[in-house]
Amino acid sequence: MARKYQALAAAVSAVVVLGAAGCSSDSGGDKPAKGKDSAGAGGSTDGGGGTDAGEQQTSNGVEKLSAKAIVDKAVAATEAAPTMRLVVPEGVDLTMDRKGNCAGTVTATSPHEVLRKKDEVWVKPKDEAAYYASAEGKALLAAVPGAKGKYMHGNKDASLSLGLLSLYCEFGDIGKIVKSNSAVKSGKSTVDGQDAVSVKVTAGKDAITLHVATEGKPYILKAAQSKDGKVTEMLLSDFGKPFTPPATPPAAQTFDAAKAEEAMMGSAGSGLGGSS
Repeated sequence: MARKYQALAAAVSAVVVLGAAGCSSDSGGDKPAKGKDSAGAGGSTDGGGGTDAGEQQTSNGVEKLSAKAIVDKAVAATEAAPTMRLVVPEGVDLTMDRKGNCAGTVTATSPHEVLRKKDEVWVKPKDEAAYYASAEGKALLAAVPGAKGKYMHGNKDASLSLGLLSLYCEFGDIGKIVKSNSAVKSGKSTVDGQDAVSVKVTAGKDAITLHVATEGKPYILKAAQSKDGKVTEMLLSDFGKPFTPPATPPAAQTFDAAKAEEAMMGSAGSGLGGSS
């Protein structure tokens, strides 16, 4: 599926049916604080940094390779990591594993807690008072009067909202398009205190710069795209660090996402009080 590469190669954005907003940022956006817990909604992960837990930080020599070889090694290492944290400044902060678990925060019109387990997704506004005072929140309450305090829940493929809010919970296949395009080395860099080599990859009219770790495993630490005068960054870290996803919310604390969307579009369904 192309979603994984889109998260790296395109300007990061999402249009959510329960309110449109972008997840892109200018280059001035704050980077995640090192050591910050990003699992959200009760999940846990150990601190910041971009390498596997307990891994010795020795030079991997990747900067001596050709640009194409650097990209290939970086993609292979990143796709093989058992866990990873992904941050788009001011838009996305998620931790995920290869088992299909993902948790953290995604900002649409406002920040939402996101929990995904395989194809099932639960989302809830982080600041419910502010959210339900907004036009978007009022519209949702009109469709689902008992929504306050509950999670919107459903299959990611059955709900546009859940699908888009959990879009970045994809893991793997990062190099589907990157591997087949031209690449040139563009110097050394540092990402969150880690030494890296930069490689500029061109895909059609788009260009993206990958910053690849030169110590430990050659993970992709940052991907940055410049478009229309703005720089969209994606930061990757916490590779291989322990991640315990939050517990699944009880059905009584959820409502059906697909039915809520149907009701908001004027074709009201029934039985919105809880999902099975």
